[in-house]
Amino acid sequence: MSKQAILYGVLLSLSLVGSYWTWTHPETPLAGEEVMVMEAKAEDITTILWDSEKLDLRLTVSEDAAGRYLLVKSTEQKRRLKPHNDEAPAPVETPTPTTETPGEDPAKPEEDRFETYEEVKEFKAGKVGDELLTALSPMIAKRSLTNIPEDKLAPLGLAEPEATLTIQRAGKPDRVFEVGGEAFGTRDRYLREKETGTIYLVKEDLIRPLKHGSTRLPDRELIGVEAKDLAKVTVKDASGAERSFEHRNRVDEKAAFWAAVGEEGPQESAKTWVEALLKLKSTSFVAADETPTATTVMATITTEDAKGQKVTLELIKGTGADGKEAWYAKSTHTRLLVKMSSAQTGDLVADIPTVMGAPAQ
Repeated sequence: MSKQAILYGVLLSLSLVGSYWTWTHPETPLAGEEVMVMEAKAEDITTILWDSEKLDLRLTVSEDAAGRYLLVKSTEQKRRLKPHNDEAPAPVETPTPTTETPGEDPAKPEEDRFETYEEVKEFKAGKVGDELLTALSPMIAKRSLTNIPEDKLAPLGLAEPEATLTIQRAGKPDRVFEVGGEAFGTRDRYLREKETGTIYLVKEDLIRPLKHGSTRLPDRELIGVEAKDLAKVTVKDASGAERSFEHRNRVDEKAAFWAAVGEEGPQESAKTWVEALLKLKSTSFVAADETPTATTVMATITTEDAKGQKVTLELIKGTGADGKEAWYAKSTHTRLLVKMSSAQTGDLVADIPTVMGAPAQ
């Protein structure tokens, strides 16, 4: 056999071995001591559960015509001052304090002044939720520890875990992890898989969004598009009158400008108004017992990005649960009704007639 034939045979064998390795090991390449905890794609994950003493979260992967998103239900234990009785008690004669009848200490114990209550919220997760899904697909640990005896779990914060993290995937068993403490010298966290007892050291970025989920996860964006990616905005006021504006030369920051459709020159008032629109953020999602009444849609705004993806936003005035006038919004991005800053939202709506009637400059 010639040397050339032998060489071709060796190369063919290496090629087959490489192909077999790629076929049997499709997971993400790991670096150093990294360990694959869970090989998964984002679309495989259906639910993420966080169960702790004061906060329970249920993150459900949902999908509609606008795409995939995380719907979150948060149940949090909080404390507040006990409400005072509306009706004052009947006056009673108070004896003058003496050595036999000492006066009562007016300072009540804390447990008598405060009460614990349960706050339930439902909201759409924003970018932090998207990043969490990315971190779980696949889920990678910096390293793993095995065969750790029970009496050695306390230093890792796993003798009495802070929380339980459960990841549910379509057609596969749940993965359940106990959440421990921080590693010495870093903010990385220890996780212990309940089924196997294997301990993993994961980045704090995986745990922080869940530990503070009620404040870190909610999406405050109304549209979810950056200014440079916005191609068109159509504004419709309460009377039904509307006007559209185009973002021309948008890829060139210096040459970019906003102009009314059908007109040539730039319109500065439209630019200023769109900038204010993109700065507008929600303050919170509306709870079930906070649904406003006597609502009126004061403006409907449709945005279109460079890829043709549209978002429709309604700015709504209504009466809040406290009987006061308030501003709300709902869009195909927020999915749910959100509360708005009355001052900023009111100013934006008040400027619509100026923007719609302004000529090109």
